Amino acid sequence: MRINIACGVAVLTVVLAASTLGAGRSRASQLAAAAEVECLDGAHVVTVAGSYFAPVAGEYDHLVLRREAIGICEPAVYLEDTPLPFEPVDEGGYSRFSSTVAVIPPRDDVAYRYVPFAVRPDGSRQFISHSCDADFRSYALTHCGTAPFLRGRVNFTIVGGPQFFFGIVPCEADCWTEFMSGQLGESELTALAGESAFGLIGQVVDVYGRRTYCGMPGDPGFIITGVERTVDGACGPVPVEAAGWGHVKAMYR
Repeated sequence: MRINIACGVAVLTVVLAASTLGAGRSRASQLAAAAEVECLDGAHVVTVAGSYFAPVAGEYDHLVLRREAIGICEPAVYLEDTPLPFEPVDEGGYSRFSSTVAVIPPRDDVAYRYVPFAVRPDGSRQFISHSCDADFRSYALTHCGTAPFLRGRVNFTIVGGPQFFFGIVPCEADCWTEFMSGQLGESELTALAGESAFGLIGQVVDVYGRRTYCGMPGDPGFIITGVERTVDGACGPVPVEAAGWGHVKAMYR
């Protein structure tokens, strides 16, 4: 059973792209785009597509992704070795662009975010927001089915008429940085977890699913496909085991 629920992301700030070119002259442009990802033979195939308003010739050289691990306390990484071409096509007053790249993730048991940036000729980066309806999230969230995108503690939130609602407070101290701002109804949480929602109060659970795109206020931010208790019942990070490159490659053969 799949359940929709609203979301928020703590790690991203909505910024509109702006650039100043030439001595004493400036022209403002805006990028609006989002990344999407699919899993294919062990690779994450990421596509960044969007619109470029009031385009300025030569303003941006290419696109780059920032990969952020969820549930592992490690720095984000800019994938400079796998740039995406920025080749806008004129649509009359604005341009459209789309490019795709396949990258091999360091681990197959971790959920990742891929955040798009435009790169100027001088190497500086510009964050890109989506600006689609009320959904400004531009990142892609992997949903290969093997890793949760959220780990948190279940709490009782409100009573709405005949329905009881529950929230999931993320284990932020252990680098679980994706979170949901909405609530799950009693029947929804029970169906997803396969046990009584009331029995989960105070328990730590893993949440599986994928993010949505272009939602209006109040629309769901995620499609939840499963909720299950963590093995040890603790707000811990994903266990990190050292592995050589040969082991990583072997996982995708």
